Formats: sequence, structure tokens, C-alpha cells
Amino acid sequence: MAARAVVALTFLAAHALVNAGMASSDVAVHHLHQGLLGWDAERYTGIAERGYAGLPLVELRFFPLLPMLARALGAIVGSTGLALILIANVAALGFGALVHALCLHERGDERLARRATWFAAFTPAAFVLVWGYSEAVWGCLAVGTVLALRRRWWWAAAALALLGGLARPVGALLVLPALVEAGRGLAAARGRELAARVAAVAAPLAGTGAFLAWVGAKFGDPLLPFRIQQDPKFRGELADPVSSLLAIVGTTFRDGLGVGSARLVWAGLLVGLVVGACRAWPASYGALATAALLVALSTDHLGSFERYGFAAFPVVLHLAAIARTTTAQRVVVGLGAGAMAVYGTLALLGRYVP
Repeated sequence: MAARAVVALTFLAAHALVNAGMASSDVAVHHLHQGLLGWDAERYTGIAERGYAGLPLVELRFFPLLPMLARALGAIVGSTGLALILIANVAALGFGALVHALCLHERGDERLARRATWFAAFTPAAFVLVWGYSEAVWGCLAVGTVLALRRRWWWAAAALALLGGLARPVGALLVLPALVEAGRGLAAARGRELAARVAAVAAPLAGTGAFLAWVGAKFGDPLLPFRIQQDPKFRGELADPVSSLLAIVGTTFRDGLGVGSARLVWAGLLVGLVVGACRAWPASYGALATAALLVALSTDHLGSFERYGFAAFPVVLHLAAIARTTTAQRVVVGLGAGAMAVYGTLALLGRYVP
């Protein structure tokens, strides 16, 4: 509820700026009119309503799970857009609950679990957990997969990871924690348990592979979703993470305060949290967090960096583990809510790509 109150404030702020003539461009009015169904949510709505074949090829960069769910629920509630918002917000609640359950499983610390749940709701780009984006669904599937892996519920992990592979282009990264967890005690596994472990590892690749195979059969190139993302209009060409970090530093010194300088802060914070997660949490957490950060940094434009970077839930868990005091918790939530409000307002005005 608190996170949604912050998102409501972004609408008030955006409207105030437009009414005051400080952001009166047609772009700002267009994005503000779209509201929770702007940017990527508009694409998911279009895919749900018309399918990929009825849209430009560039929409293939959006994976099919969320549009499929929105299409099914939309037939019940009478609106695909409403269905998309409902799915995202219910999934966000589930994401928070699963983060809480995962912390309790790993540390048995109720206070840590509560902190982690609050922190997950207040990252810089967490307003997309309220919008019609796939982040909330992906968060449920990623956290659920790791929780199932840690509990040795192999078939449950396989089912969740399969859906994760269909949810987002980064879904295949779930193979890394699956490899780590399934590899423990593998030599002694036999029969059904061995099959279940193999299924858990193969599932995220199977989910992603199923969509890519369909794209190949339908459009002639199974790698189109990734090739399209490399277009300069989107995430751009692949780049090594070190060069991307140096580019952030260069942008900060050239342009001064702004999105670029804030991005340098987030990048530094994420690098530190990933290192900490690798040292303080199970190896499967570190593997997932490291891979997610590398993906976020491995592009020319660093588009939607905040959304990609903080989507790696182990960094949130580690932040909760080190911010133990009440003062630290208030600072983290306050800064997160403030950043979330600023980025959300800029997104509604078309000045920030979430």
C-alpha cells in the first residue's frame, strides 16, 4: 500500500508539472494519458489483444507469459489493460510474500524478512511493480524457483523456472542457481530424484527455448528477440561491463547531475551488494545476482539499467542483511521511495525509459 501511495504521488506530480507548463510537450501528455499502461505495458497489452503476428516485429523482444495471462484474465474481466494491472499488482504482493518466506528459510530472522520485503518494494524502478510490467511476475517466479531449489522441491522448481523462461529474456539465468543447487549431492542421486534435478536445471532453458523455437518457425530467425534488443533504439549492441561502467563515469563528468550521475551511484551500490551477496549468501544467490548485473551492464545504452539491476533479488536480501538498525531501514526506504517517485514521475512525462 505504501509503494502504491508513492506511485499515486508520481501521477499528482506529473499532472502538476504539465499544468504548470513545465512539461507540456505532446510526449509528456501522451505518456501521462497512458498512465500505468505506458511504455512496455502498452506493448504487452497489444500482444495480448492482437498477438505477435498483428504487430511490428520489434514487439518480439517482449516474452509471452504476461500477455498470455492478460489475454486469459481479460476475457473474464472484460479489459486486457485492467487484467494486466491486476496481474502485476497481485504478483507484486506474491513477490513480497515470497521474499519474506525465503529470508525466513535461510536465516530464520523475522526482522530481516520484513526489511527485505520493504526494500524489495522500494527500489529506484519499483514503480513498475504497480504498472503493467512483467517484473512482478518475474520476481515471483525467480524467488519461488530459488526457494524451491533450496528446499529440494525439484519438480516445483522446474515448473516455476519453466515459466520464468517464458516471462522475460533474462529468464534463462535461472539455470545458474539450478545448476548450483542441483549439483550438490548429484553423485548420490538416483532414479526419480536424478530426473527431477535434471528437469530443474533444464526447465528455464526449455521455457526460453520454446519461445525462441516458435519465433524461428514463425518468423525465420529464432534469435530475433535478442537481435532486436541490440538495435540502437533499444538496449544497443553488446558491450563489456567494464566499458559500460566507464561510460557511466564519463557521462557523469560530462553532463553533471542527472540520470547519468544517479546511475553511477546505483551501479556502484549494485556492484558492492553483488560482491556482498556472493560472500554472505549461498552460492546460488551469488551466481544469479552476478549474472543479472552483468546483463544489466552489458549494453551500449544501459537502457532501463535500474530496472534490470535491482530485479536481482539477492542484492535486496543482502541490503536488508546489512541495514540492521531502524535508522538504516528508514534511510534505505526513504531513499528508495524518493528515487522511485522521481523516476516514476519522469517516466510518466516521457523523460525516462523504465
